[in-house]
Amino acid sequence: MKRTISLLVLCAVLLTMFTACSQTSSPSGSNPESSTQTSVNSGSDSSSSELASSDSTTAEPGEVVKMTYVIPGDAPPEYERGIQTINDKLAEDGVGIEVEFQYYSWDVWDQKLNIMLSTGEKFDAFHVMNDQVTLTSYASRGALADITDEMAEYGQNIVANVPELAMNNCQVDGKQYGIPAFWVETALNEQATIRKDLLDQCGLDMPTTFEELTNAFITVMENWEGNQRPYFPSVAVNERLPYFFSSSDDFCVYNSVVYVNQDGTIANYYETDAFKEAAQNAKTWYEAGLINPDILTYTQDQLTNQLNLGEWFVLNGTVGNVSSIQENIPDFEPTDIVWLDLTDGAQQIRPYAVKNLQAVPLASEHPEAAVKFFNWAYASQENYDLFMNCLLWVPQWGCRCVFVLNRLKFCW
Repeated sequence: MKRTISLLVLCAVLLTMFTACSQTSSPSGSNPESSTQTSVNSGSDSSSSELASSDSTTAEPGEVVKMTYVIPGDAPPEYERGIQTINDKLAEDGVGIEVEFQYYSWDVWDQKLNIMLSTGEKFDAFHVMNDQVTLTSYASRGALADITDEMAEYGQNIVANVPELAMNNCQVDGKQYGIPAFWVETALNEQATIRKDLLDQCGLDMPTTFEELTNAFITVMENWEGNQRPYFPSVAVNERLPYFFSSSDDFCVYNSVVYVNQDGTIANYYETDAFKEAAQNAKTWYEAGLINPDILTYTQDQLTNQLNLGEWFVLNGTVGNVSSIQENIPDFEPTDIVWLDLTDGAQQIRPYAVKNLQAVPLASEHPEAAVKFFNWAYASQENYDLFMNCLLWVPQWGCRCVFVLNRLKFCW
């Protein structure tokens, strides 16, 4: 009877884990990413290695347009100082816009954005995450402005620094609806990190197989002295769980069901060997007491608290900042967290041409302002650094990159 119940629970987990992107700290981003959102540092594949500059963003003297950019997450501590510095530089460069950022916390982001779009609230750009709500979904409901002409007139720097594939992936029916953020090697679906300090405390070697990881986790659990059990940190709706519990990363799953392999094979995911393997591995962990028995009701806030306290051993994601852990574990160091890769060099697939991007709502009164702003950020390393250093910081868990230039590897 106990085995039957545990199997039913695990099936429910695996059937629901694709419905949303896991966000281990409300982002990145983030994942949140968000999600357990992951701090991945990876550059663009664009062949252009130099940042282009353009005079196309220059406005007539005295013409200044207010541009509002809506972003998920919380405003950084230095927002006021940062936004003033950016606006001073925009004025110095004669771009003709003044920008403000509006932040909405991750727990209300989807609801707030949908209300703003459906009621025609006036703003000029917002962040899109294709792994949560796709650009085509927004476009299909008539929520987006066609920025094809604006990109042609004001987007030269963007086009020069973003691969054509990424630009095309932000089009619907040949119309440009998004400004890509070509920022991450999305083939790394199995992103995972492990607590080396806990391995050392238990006298364990770095695991090289899933079986070794399982045995190490059991040992850590048996010797745990923390306040909370270090269950595998996850909520039930986690799109990366199948990849974590699978030995192969040569596939991706779309719309919770459609399995697409590297060789072009298309199938019902729940009929594949990959699903059977993931279900069996998850079942093994659940029966071993490594997965929270209340995972189906485990909330994002509970997960964030678990991560911030450092009450975990292995994480299906990466860590961007350890300051919160250090508040609970004073001698904790960034080097105590290391990358875990059990794929042994297995072939991987890129599930997204563009995962993050910027879009302009249909209600925007100045769609060109958003294009001008992002084009300005792509105009020079100085502008990009100013944007990142003044306004964006690495939150506790994961990242969502606004955009990354060819030689820049910074995410938030």
